[in-house]
Amino acid sequence: MPGTPVAQHTPPPNLRPPTGLLVAAWLLALLLNALVAYYRPATSPDSDRYQRIAINLADGNGYSASEAAPYQPDLLRVPLYPTFIATVIRLAGPNWTAVRLVQALLMSFLVPLGWLIAARCFDRTTALVTAFAVACYPTYWLYAGQLLSDGVAAVVTAVAAVALIRSLRDKGLIWSLLAGLAGGLMCLIKPVMLLFPAVALIAYVVGADTTPRLAVRRWAVYVLTFALTVMPWTIRNYAVSGKLIPMTAGKGIVLYQIARLSETGFTIPQYHQQIETADPRLLVARAAPDPAVTLQLDRDLTRDGMAIIHRHPWRYLCTIACNPLLVWVNRWTFVNGVMVQSRTLLLLSLMYLVTGVLGIMLQRQQWRRAIVPLTFIVYISLVHAPLWTEPRQSIPARLFLLMFVAYAVARGLARARPGIYEEADG
Repeated sequence: MPGTPVAQHTPPPNLRPPTGLLVAAWLLALLLNALVAYYRPATSPDSDRYQRIAINLADGNGYSASEAAPYQPDLLRVPLYPTFIATVIRLAGPNWTAVRLVQALLMSFLVPLGWLIAARCFDRTTALVTAFAVACYPTYWLYAGQLLSDGVAAVVTAVAAVALIRSLRDKGLIWSLLAGLAGGLMCLIKPVMLLFPAVALIAYVVGADTTPRLAVRRWAVYVLTFALTVMPWTIRNYAVSGKLIPMTAGKGIVLYQIARLSETGFTIPQYHQQIETADPRLLVARAAPDPAVTLQLDRDLTRDGMAIIHRHPWRYLCTIACNPLLVWVNRWTFVNGVMVQSRTLLLLSLMYLVTGVLGIMLQRQQWRRAIVPLTFIVYISLVHAPLWTEPRQSIPARLFLLMFVAYAVARGLARARPGIYEEADG
């Protein structure tokens, strides 16, 4: 009818990648990851347990950190990363260089995954800047060569984010099922993500392109699939220990660590050198293969940690108030096996953090589009705060911070070259 207003629809984002540039960014990431993984391999005390479990899995001795029979079931590590290592060494033998190189290959896919997420949540200019920022991010190169779960966890988290974004914006429930499955796998490599479905509800209610009722229905499917994915591991833990352990034992151990750190006011190197190496219980907790010993230590250290917090509540509160910031700031590195402070790392991580916060502020008028990256950043910032905090714990969410860094850079490019967004998105 004449005079009837025509409904305005927001056009879908242009998701055609600039193929040549994206392939170049991916190849650059692969090259840099592989070079560092091959020529600058690194290990940490946590690597030893992953390696022992993986070797036992590959040799058919079960999920155990024992070095010899009887092979006691392990309760301190979730299964996805040791299974990844075991799969590689079944094919390549106990060759840790091969594991690192496969890990470097997997981590190179953060480039296309980052592009895809940024293209959906921001724009194609930001997505392209994100792709090259990921390829040139030194922290990813370093973790490609570390026998730790953090690098592979970043890839699994990015896949989970892609599925979650599709679940918010595409009709039907199939993407909610896939998002729940990917979220469960994310939890099986980083157990701290167990509570993420509660925060995901905010993303569904705020970011879904449907009514709140249908959004909650999608979220319910997500939660159900997430729970079904992690449930077999919880059942296994109950069969091993007779206790309900959703992911891993050891929460009391990390609570005791942060309580001791807050009590003494030590830096992390001071803690490692003066507390950890002098406390036989912590040394046993790191190496003990017997689940009964692990559970007893967990109970004892929980009790002692709570006693310390009761004696020094304000010190503990100050510590956990600082932890959401410190989890994003690198300032320590190993030199000849000794942990020392690096001004370069500190300045670099502060630069990324400040630029990322600037990008968040610039995005504030369209924050619903970027609700998924924001959700991961906020969750990772807060979930570690009451417990032991090291910068590597934010590695799975740094992709999302890099997107906001890229958005700030893209906005700067738009000022220098007006029309860049129209060229990118048209």
